[in-house]
Amino acid sequence: MRMLIAEDDYITAKLYKIIFAQDEIDLCLDGDSCVMAYDGSHDIIILDIKMPRKNGLKVIEFLKGVNNKIPVVVVTAMTLTDEVRKATKEFLVIRKPMDIITLRAKLIEYLKERHV
Repeated sequence: MRMLIAEDDYITAKLYKIIFAQDEIDLCLDGDSCVMAYDGSHDIIILDIKMPRKNGLKVIEFLKGVNNKIPVVVVTAMTLTDEVRKATKEFLVIRKPMDIITLRAKLIEYLKERHV
């Protein structure tokens, strides 16, 4: 599976590389890099909300404009405000801190639901 992951926390980014070692990962450390890296060939996008340069909500807005069918998993420690809930309502939202087993299980279930 080809994944685009946007995560500005170095430790969490390393954790993703371990969890998804068997997958092809494009890792971005901010929202601008995520938007530039998106080329339509990714099977899923995992992103944080609070990131430098372009936050996750802006990345979601971009993605909805170019491919509203791409599965997106939002992993965040942010409080889920009405704005965040509205922007992420059709995506899987996982709260930080997370454990590896739960993240992988929820991701697999979400992809099955989306028929990916």
